[in-house]
Amino acid sequence: MDSSRAHSPDPSDPIVLTGIGCVLPGTPDVHAFWSHVSTGTSQVSRLEKPAFAAAGLPVHAAAQLGEFDTAARLPDLLPAHAAKYNRDILATMAAVSDALKDAGIARGQIAPERMSIVQSSSRGPLSWWAETITADPEQDPYGGKATAMFRGLAGCPATLAAIDVGASG
Repeated sequence: MDSSRAHSPDPSDPIVLTGIGCVLPGTPDVHAFWSHVSTGTSQVSRLEKPAFAAAGLPVHAAAQLGEFDTAARLPDLLPAHAAKYNRDILATMAAVSDALKDAGIARGQIAPERMSIVQSSSRGPLSWWAETITADPEQDPYGGKATAMFRGLAGCPATLAAIDVGASG
């Protein structure tokens, strides 16, 4: 927040959304997003991954994020960093990168303090929950894993995406 303001921000001040990035179930990009929204096309379907049934979860339908090519979507992300990040983080970073492209904004074109990334989650990254629910109760699912610190932080995907694109607003 700009501390030089003489007054508090007015909640009725307009907000400009300049770009949208989507990495959602059945929705790999903003064009598919608008198509699904405008036609009311649901992306919920029968669960296909055997891990859900094996875990004994009483869920049979959901919206599942399919595979996406991290290297193609995030060409500047070092493979060593990508290996430490879970799918929530990588999907968020790809969506933020796509939002910049959708807005026609190149990296470094906007002052970092004028760009923000907002993400809301009451659950934290799904990978943390999945590993916690299916883990042997006698063992720590994160014992000794270098990725543990990234998996349980609710705001971690947005924070790492902001660092990746240089946003600090």
